[in-house]
Amino acid sequence: MFTKMKTFRPLAGLALCLCTAVLPLRAQQAPAPAPDDEFSRTRQKLMEQLQSLNAVAPPTPAPAPAATIIPAAATAVVEPAPAPPASLGKPSATTISKMMAAGIEGGGGFLSTGLSDGEAAELMKSLDDKRKLSMGDKLSYRVYEDREDARPLFVTDSGEVEVVLAGRIKATDKTCAQLAKEIKTVLEKDFYHRATVVIGVDQLAKTRGKVYLYGQVRTPGALDLPTDEVLTVSKLILRAQGFADFANKRKVRVTRKGADGLNVIYVIDCTEVLEKGRSDLDLDVQADDMIFVPQRLINL
Repeated sequence: MFTKMKTFRPLAGLALCLCTAVLPLRAQQAPAPAPDDEFSRTRQKLMEQLQSLNAVAPPTPAPAPAATIIPAAATAVVEPAPAPPASLGKPSATTISKMMAAGIEGGGGFLSTGLSDGEAAELMKSLDDKRKLSMGDKLSYRVYEDREDARPLFVTDSGEVEVVLAGRIKATDKTCAQLAKEIKTVLEKDFYHRATVVIGVDQLAKTRGKVYLYGQVRTPGALDLPTDEVLTVSKLILRAQGFADFANKRKVRVTRKGADGLNVIYVIDCTEVLEKGRSDLDLDVQADDMIFVPQRLINL
């Protein structure tokens, strides 16, 4: 029994040595226990929050596109523009206002006059082309394209008439036809496509002015020109009771102011006119004419 105990002791010591050597190695190889301090817990919470933020959210379905409403195409009725009439004239402001009041469309456009170009020309040719207008004459004036009543015109002391749109135009020493043509030219320049101007005399002035007669005549002085008669030089001298005894009938001189303001001198042989009937050599008298009858060089 005792012998066995002696044998066991060395073995026990050996086993104790081995255990002492092996335990430190295992202690070194064993993982360190998880820390359990406050810092580790805070860090763990932050990591969990980051993981939740990085989690992929399910895609949000895109909203359905709004329905596009396409209006029904409007049916446009396009009427062809009417062809312009053969004769056109720009209406006056009064005419336009009348058309608007009556509800007529196109008040700002041209009006058909119902006259062809040839008819308009014939209408203007029918105007008086004989008698010259003078101060104090009362006229009627209209533009056919306006389709309005005639307007009064008065020849002033300056020899002019005041025409709507055309302004002041000299009328004396012109016939109705000549004055109408001049007004037509002014109106068609800026205001009318075509203007058919009609002018007539409503009332003649009592006189057409004065003529001044002097020299070798029996009654020299200023003579009134009647409005209802066209006087020539020879007729006017006869109205002044004729020539004086020493008059030179072949050299009667008429001084007249021209359109440019310069004087124009005409010499009339009254002997040929009165004794031989050469009326073609006579001259119609106009207002403000100066008629001089000279004296013969040899008085027998």
